[in-house]
Amino acid sequence: MLPGSLLANKHSLVFIAGNNKSVVEVVYAQLKDDFEKLIMHVTDDANDIVNEFRHSYADVLVLAFENIELSAQLSDALFKANRQSPLKPFRLLALCNKSNVKRAYALYGERLINDYIVYWPLTYDPYRLVLSVRRRLKILNIMMMPSYCSRKSVP
Repeated sequence: MLPGSLLANKHSLVFIAGNNKSVVEVVYAQLKDDFEKLIMHVTDDANDIVNEFRHSYADVLVLAFENIELSAQLSDALFKANRQSPLKPFRLLALCNKSNVKRAYALYGERLINDYIVYWPLTYDPYRLVLSVRRRLKILNIMMMPSYCSRKSVP
């Protein structure tokens, strides 16, 4: 755990979803030293993930699917669920492989995800995931400030 203002994230909840147990466990291992509250959920069923995520009240959802289209489907399902019954504000971070960067960027442009990380075939920067989750939490905290609520643009 890091000292100072970074300790503020110890109360934040990070939900890791994927369809491959070993991938989800690796992501968990990378985040566990910096975040005390982590939830892992392994399934192919988008509705199951949406329901579990809804009840978790997590701040950040890490989509650890090796297929970016599964991440896109889950993101779409989350936003449809949010229209039916609003979810707690959250940030969405997708992991992708180097051949899916263009699609991940398109998902960002469509506002289906808030960020993506090239994670496969292997990550050369082991701190990128932690940094990206921290940045999503910082933005989420800024968005919750009363002075921000009147703005329309969400990073």
